[in-house]
Amino acid sequence: MARVTHSDQEDKLAATVLEVRWLTLEQWALVFELAENAIMALAIVVGGIWTYLLFIKHRERYPRATIEHIVQHRCLTDSHTLLRIEMRVSNTGKVLMPLAQGFVRAHTILPCDNQTLESLVCRKDETECYNPPEGVWPLIGQANIPEGPHELEPGESENFPFDFVIGREVQCICIYSYLSNRKKSKGKHEIGWSTSTIHDLATNNTNEESHPRRKE
Repeated sequence: MARVTHSDQEDKLAATVLEVRWLTLEQWALVFELAENAIMALAIVVGGIWTYLLFIKHRERYPRATIEHIVQHRCLTDSHTLLRIEMRVSNTGKVLMPLAQGFVRAHTILPCDNQTLESLVCRKDETECYNPPEGVWPLIGQANIPEGPHELEPGESENFPFDFVIGREVQCICIYSYLSNRKKSKGKHEIGWSTSTIHDLATNNTNEESHPRRKE
């Protein structure tokens, strides 16, 4: 049986190294091309995983927003008060947010008539009596966001002012705002952001900001 000496192993290793060194230019080009293709394939896989984690699992492809109210009131006459409501929309996400349909509603809380009070205390049907989650207050008025191309970059905010003239007898109001999410609303399936604020006109506080409510 032939024995392989240490010297023979060194000779074979040297011959292999010499053979690699003497690859032709075409062979080296093929090696580099294969390596480049492998790196590109790996980059595509990593990019796909990153896209899934960021835009699908964490839903970063959808806009995020908060709505706030800035409320002011001033006495106009002995019988009328100016109510200024600013609807502040902030893009808190990481994508461009197109602004779709939106509105602001003002409702009277005080003074509260008997019919409204009864509807709040109890709504009756044939089998049960229950309290509604939110009161159905008498509507003072509604104003819509002006039509036109509106969009917000990430981190940007925009204020939409609305003026209402109300009677001096109104002491407390409820303000409700809604903004449609254009990217997620499909057909009759409406999705958007909303917030509500209670503002007391009987006090001397003529400027008030609401706490924002965020929805995705």
